[in-house]
Amino acid sequence: MISSPIRFVPAAVFVFTIFQVLPSCVGGAGSPSPDADPATLDDRTLAVQTFARECVGCHGADGKGKGPIAAVLNPAPPDFTDPAWQSSVTDDYLALVIGEGTVAVGKSNAMPPHPHRDRAGFLRELVAIVRQFK
Repeated sequence: MISSPIRFVPAAVFVFTIFQVLPSCVGGAGSPSPDADPATLDDRTLAVQTFARECVGCHGADGKGKGPIAAVLNPAPPDFTDPAWQSSVTDDYLALVIGEGTVAVGKSNAMPPHPHRDRAGFLRELVAIVRQFK
């Protein structure tokens, strides 16, 4: 049974707070490289909202790939906290999967293309969210 989306609100607030505040405090993975165009606040906000609304169901708020929908998926979503998995994928690969869906990398069609796949800043911000789980 899938839980009500209301239960995800605290997680969404937590994720939003962490990914808005932490990178600016520690200059971590969410900080853009000096030669990259910085993502706009709209891109960052959209990425945080997207993760909370669309990604948590499969990937979980903790990134372990055990969201409420994950049990019925084959293959299961990856565990973003696994260092081996993190080192096995590039940022470009993650952006491709997020933007074009898993079918773009020869996997099932469980994860569809994202409607905002044409927004490079948005994709960079979602990749940064995934990277912050390591």
